[in-house]
Amino acid sequence: MTDAIEDLPRIVSVNPQEELTWAARLARPGRQYGFFFKFATKFSDLSDRRYMTKGHCLFYLHRRVASAKEAQARQRHWPGRVYNRITGSDHRYVELTGHVFNTLLTYSGERALEPEQIPGTYRVRRDLAEGLLEAFSAHMRAEGHLK
Repeated sequence: MTDAIEDLPRIVSVNPQEELTWAARLARPGRQYGFFFKFATKFSDLSDRRYMTKGHCLFYLHRRVASAKEAQARQRHWPGRVYNRITGSDHRYVELTGHVFNTLLTYSGERALEPEQIPGTYRVRRDLAEGLLEAFSAHMRAEGHLK
């Protein structure tokens, strides 16, 4: 089997609960039962899915693409691969919430998601995410949000 990014599916719908790393599974009881962690998790999820402006979506995508590039750099040596495995970092995919992904698609000239798809979470292949970042950045420049 080849490890070429072109051979991977472009977009994968995921259930975030099934995608947890072993480290995240160990922390899950504290997140579920600790008031602060429960509140922070709900607040983060709600803000990611409801209240992100176009500027926030651009920053979010830029940060996610940069994280995937860092994971790619770590893949070159075994301690980096171990680190990626423990933290769940994926050098091939960028995980986006449906709201952010829909915003990026809409303003990048691509076909938007269907309303029932927006609540989902998606893993977007890194090269596609980089293309969306370029297209969305060009849109934001044209609107005067970026220099």
